[in-house]
Amino acid sequence: MSHLFAISPQVLWPYVTAAAFTLLASIALGRNYRSGRDRRLLRALGPMFIAIPMAVFGADHLSDARDIMRIVPSWIPGPLFWTYFVGVCLIAAAVSIILRIQVRLSSILLSIMLLLFVVLMHIPNALAKPGDRFRWIVAARDLSFSLGALTLGIAEGRRSTFEERLLTAVQFALAAIAVFFGIEHLRHPQCVPGVPLEKLMPAWIPLRQLWTSLTGVALILGGIAMFIGRSRQIAAEALGGLVLAWVLVLYVPMMIMTPNIDCLNYVFDTLVYAGVFLVTASAVAQPVQISRDIGLPASTVH
Repeated sequence: MSHLFAISPQVLWPYVTAAAFTLLASIALGRNYRSGRDRRLLRALGPMFIAIPMAVFGADHLSDARDIMRIVPSWIPGPLFWTYFVGVCLIAAAVSIILRIQVRLSSILLSIMLLLFVVLMHIPNALAKPGDRFRWIVAARDLSFSLGALTLGIAEGRRSTFEERLLTAVQFALAAIAVFFGIEHLRHPQCVPGVPLEKLMPAWIPLRQLWTSLTGVALILGGIAMFIGRSRQIAAEALGGLVLAWVLVLYVPMMIMTPNIDCLNYVFDTLVYAGVFLVTASAVAQPVQISRDIGLPASTVH
C-alpha cells in the first residue's frame, strides 16, 4: 500500500483511468454480448482497444500537462490550453465509443485530431531529422491510429460510395504501415515487437530477437495479404490477435514490474495498434450498405 502512495499523480491517474475504463468496457462488452449485438468477441474488442488507451492518454494530458505542453509547436498559441483540450477530447471520445453514443461522429473527429498531430508535429519532426527512424515510426504509428478511428467511424451505419472507396484506401495505407513496421522489426530485432520503437526486449524473454524477427515476418506477410481483398479480413484479424498477444505476454508484465508512464504508454500504444487491425477486420466483414447520399449519413445512436 505504501508503494501505491509513493507513485506520483502523473503516473497514478493514468493507471487509475486505465483500470476504470477497462472495467467500463468490460461491462459494455458483456451487455452487448448478452443483447446479441456483438457475438464475435475478438472483433467486438477492437473499438474497446482504441477507446481505453485514448482515455489513458487523455488522463496523461490532464495529469502531466506542464510536460506534455512542451511538444506543442511553438507557433501555436496557448499550449497549456490545447494540452488540456486534447486530454478532455480523448476522454470524451473514449466514453462515446465504449457506450456506443454517436460513435460515428466521435470516431471521425478523433481521426481528424490524430491526423492533425501527424501533420502538425510528427512529420515536421521527422523532416527535421530524416535519419532518425523513430520519428518516422511515431508518425506512422499515429497515422495508423487515425486511420483506425476513421475506419471505426465509417463502419457505423450506411456508407456512401465515396466512404466505401475511402475505406479501401485506408486499408491499403494500414497494410503499407504494417509492412514498414515489419521491415523495421527485421532490421532491429533487439527492440520490442508491435510498434517498433526504441525499448529493448527484456532479458527475461527467451530467444527475444527471434520473436521480434518472427513478428516482423508476420507483419510483412499480413500487410501484403491485406492488399488482397479476399484475404484482407483474415489477415487483419490475425495481425490484431498477434499484436494483442504481445500486449498480454510482454507489455502488461513490463508495466506491472515497472509502473511508470513509459511502460504504461507502451502497453496502450500497442493495444491501439491491435484495435486498429481488429476494427479493420470487422469493417471488411460487415455487409456493405451503400447510401446514395453524397453527404454523411445520419449517425446511429445506440
